[in-house]
Amino acid sequence: MARQGGMHVVEQLLKLLNPHPRSHYAFDFQLRLLEALGNLGEKQAIGRLAQLLVLKLDICAIYERIFQEYLVRTLRQLGDTRTELEVVETALHQLAATTIRKMRLEVSLP
Repeated sequence: MARQGGMHVVEQLLKLLNPHPRSHYAFDFQLRLLEALGNLGEKQAIGRLAQLLVLKLDICAIYERIFQEYLVRTLRQLGDTRTELEVVETALHQLAATTIRKMRLEVSLP
């Protein structure tokens, strides 16, 4: 779509992006939208997408964390190399490890 309609279409897709979805279906749409933006390869979207990065993921709900995962993946796919991406990736990895440890502890408790 963007290749046929130019950056105008990408701008319209970016306006639909909401990092704080309220339902599962809206959330899934947001993830697919991030994937589509990454696949379009329009580097002009990088700045707008980067504004959605959250560096303090410990205050985010699970859906927001997943959104951040997809966001980082999309930005990397578009060629973004900002250091904030690594910060978010590291935080996501640490949160996942913490969650796994908590789950194992809960399972092992009598």
